[in-house]
Amino acid sequence: MEAEKYRHRLLHIKGTIKQTVVREVPLTHDALNSGDVFILDDGLRLYQFQGKGSSGGEKAKAAIIARGIDDERGSKVEIHVLEEENEDKATGKEADNWKYFWGVLGGKHPIKKEAGADQQIKQIRQMYKVSDASGKLTYTEVPFKKASLHEDDVFVVSTGPIIYTWVGKSANANEKRSAFQFAQKYLNEHPDLCKTIPIVRVLSGAENDEFFSYFA
Repeated sequence: MEAEKYRHRLLHIKGTIKQTVVREVPLTHDALNSGDVFILDDGLRLYQFQGKGSSGGEKAKAAIIARGIDDERGSKVEIHVLEEENEDKATGKEADNWKYFWGVLGGKHPIKKEAGADQQIKQIRQMYKVSDASGKLTYTEVPFKKASLHEDDVFVVSTGPIIYTWVGKSANANEKRSAFQFAQKYLNEHPDLCKTIPIVRVLSGAENDEFFSYFA
């Protein structure tokens, strides 16, 4: 029953380790291609399809997205990686995963070698500070760098595949309460971002390597 809380979707990951486009595509085999990576979001199970021609950057970003979704859902998600080039050799549990994957997408069909015309990959790394130090809650863009993070406030950090709300140790209750609202506002106002990418809360001092990797 838990899986029913989440809307099934198919995410398309295309680009490089530094610049990636993530968008939701129709939940059908026709959306797949061998040049990119896709994540079938089935609630508490994720199926990461890695096309034969997909890049290391696309695979790395897909892994980050999958972990972000898992974090958002209380670390209860099973993540299954499906390598297109290994499908014919799959046995046991892996074969079952392929069967389920194709079943959700309407049955197994030939996969296109490449996608159609590539989307332009855009820089979508931005940071906004959420603060009420002035007596009024403000939402202000700051430079996208680690040094911009301050313990007194909360920050909305857009990386492209994931939006984080970073909570400083001295941030007050009003700022903490408003962080998700501002993150959702940011997502709604940026048409280039997939509307279903995860918004992940990160506490100062409890960040993971994926979060800091965006500031490299």
